[in-house]
Amino acid sequence: MRLTRWFQCLTIATLSAGIAGAQTVQTTKVSQPGNNVQPTYASTQSARSGPSALVTSAAATYATYQGDVSQVRNRAFSSQGEIEQRLNELGGHNATKLTSGWMSYSALVAAQNREFANSVREIESYYGRERFLNGLRKSPGYATTLKGGDKALQSALAAAEADARYISSAASFMESQEAHLQNQSWVKERIRDGAQRATKLKSMTYSGRPVSSTARNMFNSSNIGSILAQAGQSNAWERARSIATNAPMSAFSSLTQRRYSVNPARTETANHMASLAAYEIIGASNTSDIGFVKAMNDRRAKDCFEFAQQQLNQCVGTQSDHYGLQACMRKHAVSDIGECVGDVAQ
Repeated sequence: MRLTRWFQCLTIATLSAGIAGAQTVQTTKVSQPGNNVQPTYASTQSARSGPSALVTSAAATYATYQGDVSQVRNRAFSSQGEIEQRLNELGGHNATKLTSGWMSYSALVAAQNREFANSVREIESYYGRERFLNGLRKSPGYATTLKGGDKALQSALAAAEADARYISSAASFMESQEAHLQNQSWVKERIRDGAQRATKLKSMTYSGRPVSSTARNMFNSSNIGSILAQAGQSNAWERARSIATNAPMSAFSSLTQRRYSVNPARTETANHMASLAAYEIIGASNTSDIGFVKAMNDRRAKDCFEFAQQQLNQCVGTQSDHYGLQACMRKHAVSDIGECVGDVAQ
């Protein structure tokens, strides 16, 4: 049971131990009459020249995968070369980088909640950065208990669900085209290098797919606020590409009307999303911080992505034609990855 007023009597020692359960901060130091309202995350980030490069760079890797999904979402395959190209793109991502990319993107979305951002900064200011960060390290769920933490997490969950639907729609389109492909002679021509293709695909995952220029520009765009505000909506990635070049900057508002619950098996993943958001809000995103690194490399997400890639390699290695190759791609490089992303929210 969450103790809504617990933080009022929280001591510095208990925060250092990572004991968390508060939703409000009511101290004379952070909330004195006449004090100016704390700046929103958006305005603070603007003064710091936008979100941290470490987090946005990682998020661009995830955006690159989503861009690869877009290439198969409504375009029928017309040649062997096209199937091979898309297979290398979708199947060539590094699972570790994809994990940190997805977690970073989720954190950026969660960090846009003004109430949560203000609460994080108030507590960090009152207790000091190191004690606040120690609270995040000791208790991964601490950030979700802060004022606005649940709303921030809801935004991240909505984004995950929207992304899962987007990926699923791509898999459904690919499956709908299979009846047509079966009638094409070129797709049924026999190949004898399935095992070699699988080995090559696996080697590509060691370094992973290069970040696309579109994804890089997206997160370097002055319209990043508008992009993140669209995260919980359907076809968000289609909108993102347009916003990055066309739309004016808008307020950071990432809201969702539906309320999501967290899959109990993925509670740690959800907690890591909120923790990363807190790190980002106070500008403490740093690979030398063990809590930050652990959250970026969420174990359950990484395991899921890695298993999908293993299944893809095994599938590719047994195929004797391009029809089979595209079926492997649809199931394991698209559908399975979508399930990994969507599994965190219920």
